Amino acid sequence: MNAAFGEALVDEARTWAGTPWHHAGRVKRVGVDCLGLVTMSLAAIGRPVEDPTDYPMGDTFAEMRAGFARYADEVGREAMAQGCVLLFRSDGRGRPAMFNHCAIWTGEGIIHAWNGGPRRVVEHPLEDSWLRLLDSVWRWRGA
Repeated sequence: MNAAFGEALVDEARTWAGTPWHHAGRVKRVGVDCLGLVTMSLAAIGRPVEDPTDYPMGDTFAEMRAGFARYADEVGREAMAQGCVLLFRSDGRGRPAMFNHCAIWTGEGIIHAWNGGPRRVVEHPLEDSWLRLLDSVWRWRGA
């Protein structure tokens, strides 16, 4: 992955820090969800992608995975580089409890709009509780 792309994506995502979580939100400092953070950050760095906002709360895991596959390639965890998008899937027992979730890998941790405890865009290390739920790693094509 091009280091400049990864850095630009992470830098843009960080400008959303503190934005409240809001299902299907797409407005910085007003409200955004995890998918919105990814799609709006990509658009801001000149990489617009299809951005549906009419999805229900609940298990849209297959749709999210299919959407990523239109623009990105799934790579192994060992190929995770700054700017990769991580897709998580709950096992129903783990924490954080969610049906699906995505985040941007910063190179040291993740930045994401989390409907869990903080209910806002946050950045933190990729703790074991999250690593256990990691389904796949996505590298944007041409990045």
